[in-house]
Amino acid sequence: MCDGGNASLRRAFAPGLEDLSGIDAADELEAACSTLFGVMSLSVGDEGLHGWTQVVLPMLRRRGTPQAAAVMCTIGALGGGEIEQSVEAELERLAADGIRPPAWVHALQSPVTAGDLRAYEDPDGSTWLLAGRLSRAGTKAGIVLAVDPEDCGALEDVWMVEGDAFVDVLARMRSLGQRTGAPLAEVTLDAMEWRWRAEAAMDAREVHDADDADDVVDVFEELSNAEGDGPGWRAMAAMLRFWIGQLPESGKPKPPHGDEGDGPLAKLRGMFAAGAYGNMASALAPYGPKRPAAIELPTRRKKSDGPAPVYRLRVDLRGAKPPIWRRLEVAGDTTLAELHRILQIAFGWDDCHMHCFETDFGTFGIPDPDLGHRAEQGATLEQVLAENGKMTYTYDFGDSWDHIITVESVTPLAEGVAYPRCTGGRRAAPPEDCGGIWGYEALCEILADPEDEQHAERLEWLGLDDASEFDPAAFDLAETDRLLCAGR
Repeated sequence: MCDGGNASLRRAFAPGLEDLSGIDAADELEAACSTLFGVMSLSVGDEGLHGWTQVVLPMLRRRGTPQAAAVMCTIGALGGGEIEQSVEAELERLAADGIRPPAWVHALQSPVTAGDLRAYEDPDGSTWLLAGRLSRAGTKAGIVLAVDPEDCGALEDVWMVEGDAFVDVLARMRSLGQRTGAPLAEVTLDAMEWRWRAEAAMDAREVHDADDADDVVDVFEELSNAEGDGPGWRAMAAMLRFWIGQLPESGKPKPPHGDEGDGPLAKLRGMFAAGAYGNMASALAPYGPKRPAAIELPTRRKKSDGPAPVYRLRVDLRGAKPPIWRRLEVAGDTTLAELHRILQIAFGWDDCHMHCFETDFGTFGIPDPDLGHRAEQGATLEQVLAENGKMTYTYDFGDSWDHIITVESVTPLAEGVAYPRCTGGRRAAPPEDCGGIWGYEALCEILADPEDEQHAERLEWLGLDDASEFDPAAFDLAETDRLLCAGR
């Protein structure tokens, strides 16, 4: 921009746009345009929106060909937001002249499905690798994301793996341990959790990249992966955001990461945010996908159906080492709002933060259209959770206390037994607002070391006179069950 403004950008991007003229497959064009997004962000930073809307898109419109329209469609899908709006306007101008994108570009709007979604975690529960297969309109891609939990959980690198080689990659990952000093455990994830972890890693990477945005970079070196072999994060960011953003979304907020609002890549992230379900009405209708409607719940139990069965639930606090868990017996017609209160009592939480349940039927909590939370009062346990099923209860979107709820059994109501009740458990739940599971581990270490410089400060924060009053191993089953009884 400093070397000549729009004219300089036109000269820089003209060869790249010319190279796109011979591509006639949606996935190849998507990958090429994703690389252009990487070039734009590295070259002009926070001027990227201007570069797309005032330079690149007008250049394509002047070409006036179906292929130029296809490139526009791809840029709009990947960019979302204002970029997508500008694309729609340019496509309308082309359509008025009888020029429309070729039919094959509609594959961009086909739904993305996922399978073989895995995380590879160290003994502390920290994610080091994410792997999964994503498919769309016959195109399949194996994706591997390397994450550095010691660098804010930021994405370190990304690889695309083709065909049957993905199985070999999974086998190799199972034996990896060099970086952590211990074997990595393979964990199977659902699509919501996998998307959440992947986007959290990408968000952290973008914040770090934004901090380095003023550094002079070799654009083409930055577009490669760490080994310089194939496209890296910068070249694939737009495409990854678009694909991963079409998986089911968790209502769980991403972990905070400093000041995320000012850098050029943070602005680009905002542009991507609307891209997963882009409208593209003028170019692709009626092919544009709609946001999936909420899945209809099974019919709620009526009095004439008789008493609800009893669900025996094992509730584990994710990432806790040693494990922190409770075993609860709850009537199946308990609403999720009532289950929230039961869980608060069972774990000794204070119910002073937001919460949600992530189920196969969507996310439930205090109704919130912006977060996509359905009303928890209107859903019962047996409606959302099948026998042997699982769901996640998240309390405090800042600390992210994730509780994995597993159905151990479903049995008839026992005469003379009052429900809900607690029949087992282990260890005390962490104190409120201590910084999540990693903050809790640090707190335990500090309180166990009287010489630690934060020892006295943390005791005061907890309102304790002596560290002996803090016992992470404590769990009083009788008292927990008494509190549940009192809360009936």
